[in-house]
Amino acid sequence: MYKNSNHASLPLKRPRSREITEQTLYSVGAKLFAAQGYPSTTLDQIAREVGVHKSTIFHYARTKEELLAEILDRGLSGYLTSLQSIANTREDGLTRLLAATRNHLNFVFEHGLELRIFLRDRQHLKGNTGASYLRLSEQYQAIFVQIIEDGIKDKTIVKGDASLMCLFLLGSANSIVEWYNPDGRLNVEDIVEHFVQSMVINMMAQQVPSSRCEQ
Repeated sequence: MYKNSNHASLPLKRPRSREITEQTLYSVGAKLFAAQGYPSTTLDQIAREVGVHKSTIFHYARTKEELLAEILDRGLSGYLTSLQSIANTREDGLTRLLAATRNHLNFVFEHGLELRIFLRDRQHLKGNTGASYLRLSEQYQAIFVQIIEDGIKDKTIVKGDASLMCLFLLGSANSIVEWYNPDGRLNVEDIVEHFVQSMVINMMAQQVPSSRCEQ
């Protein structure tokens, strides 16, 4: 927001491009949803923080729920594509699961804000746009389940309920957003490797050659 020396709000002096407005809108919306929660955040608040009239938001999202879904989708879509590419390789199940887990952890660290919003406010995704996003989330989880099932079949992953194993794995990974401190003792790379070693290799893998642990 632009202010003069008397701290009075002033209108924007120059028009913003659609790209800049869109990027700012989603960034501000995500921060407010994360800080206040979805029910307590209004489109009026978001518009004021962005520095645009509320009607401008409707060029990007027709409702608050649609804006929520768009914010969440910007985090998930790219990683869903990466996950599908990993699943489509000819590697064994464990190798694909290791790659998929690292892909998901990258998502956790790069889009922790969106993930925190999803974990807390996904129950508000009830309309068509929200349902569409939830289907993407379910598809993402289903790919993980399939990778685990493939690993069980090729005997690189221990026997078990693949759906439950997936929930344990993703639930543990997602919980990182609640305790991760960028100024903490371990950096991102350390946490990723500790997670992969403890949650995948130690708990889910059959006998693993040492070379695979380094992939």
